[in-house]
This record gives sequence, C-alpha cells and structure tokens, in this order.
Amino acid sequence: MIRIPTQQGLAAWSQRTSLDGVDYQLDFAWNGRAGAWYLSVSTIQGDALVIGMKLVTNRPLLHRFHHIPGVPPGEIVALDESASIPWANYNELSNGVDLFYLEAADLA
Repeated sequence: MIRIPTQQGLAAWSQRTSLDGVDYQLDFAWNGRAGAWYLSVSTIQGDALVIGMKLVTNRPLLHRFHHIPGVPPGEIVALDESASIPWANYNELSNGVDLFYLEAADLA
C-alpha cells in the first residue's frame, strides 16, 4: 500500500503518480457546490481513463472501472481513520483523510 501525496490549499491540481509501476496523471478538483473532492485518472499521454470520481471515504474507488483497459489494476481508497465522514471536505484531504493505493498484488 502506498500513500498518494495530495496538496493542501489548492482547489485543483494535477500530478504524476506511479501506480503499480505505471505513471498516471491524477487531476484533483474541489467542487464547492457538492462539497466534495473529485479525482480523474489519465494516462501520461492524456487519455482519460476515469473522469470525476468522487472521493468517498473508506470504500474502494476503482473497482467499478477495472473493465476499462489501462485503469490501474489496484484500488484507490480515501481513508478516514475516524470513519466519521462520507467524503473529505475542502480542508480534510491530507488533514484527516489520506489517499492510498493498494497495489494489485496486495489485493490478490
């Protein structure tokens, strides 16, 4: 399991992250109206794989996208150790809610 680094104080950003040995572009965006963070996953070449996935806490987020070729084979989880919120608010991402990637070998 690896921790995916996230930014604080930004409403949107992109970053390159290696998941199961493959580099992906992760795009984070805060939606103030919904009061939630959303994540999009693309190849480094810019091909969209997952668009606008809500960062719901303590649930596997990629499982419903594994049928799409190129989607990381493991799982992304927004872990809220207090288990008190359904999703991270603006200030909680990296401050109470951390993003982790469980590698495919760990899931087997």
